[in-house]
Amino acid sequence: MSLNHSPKIVTDGLVLCLDAGDPKSYNGSGTTWFDRSTTLNNGSLDGSPTFVNENGGVLNFASHSDAMYTSKTAAELGITDNNVTLEIMFKKAIAPAQSNQGFFGFQNFNFKNTSNFFVSSVTSTNTVSNRTITPNIEGAWVSLAATYDGVTLKVYHNGEYKAQSNFTMKTIQNDTLSITGYGYYKPDAYYSTCRAYSRLLSDEELKENYNARKSRFKL
Repeated sequence: MSLNHSPKIVTDGLVLCLDAGDPKSYNGSGTTWFDRSTTLNNGSLDGSPTFVNENGGVLNFASHSDAMYTSKTAAELGITDNNVTLEIMFKKAIAPAQSNQGFFGFQNFNFKNTSNFFVSSVTSTNTVSNRTITPNIEGAWVSLAATYDGVTLKVYHNGEYKAQSNFTMKTIQNDTLSITGYGYYKPDAYYSTCRAYSRLLSDEELKENYNARKSRFKL
């Protein structure tokens, strides 16, 4: 099964598929970023994210008030606490110390960056735990993915497995997905695609997804 605008991506278990380069997902204006998966979990844009006609079309989140929130929780998407895959493609726009991005709303299961890109989580004992560091290259497109099976978190950078660690994550069942500024931090990044799966993608499937889009970003 595949989507028309991106015939090579894996769609089995796909419950969120936002692509700023797909006119059916975002046509260049407006406050709705349409979900191309069957769950219709559309994103609402707050602040003033702007469409930029580069790399096939991307969204620029540059202000601390720029954000995107989806309406459905992990539970409503069929994502369990032990069966989830997240993917993003984004590019840092400014110096590392000035930016901070998150997915799943800055809590429980996130992609962030300060001095480096990393995946962070809130454990079952409410301890914030930064799991894995990946290269942080300002001005370059980066594909990040993570899978969590209830025990092991695996992190991928540009289609390649990088590391894993074990921990018990706090439940994400009531969380929605988001891209957002956080307090005085700013997103200051360009986002092209955001995906979520209600199952674990294999190394081969994550590589397939990366290969399907890498030429668009000259990777």
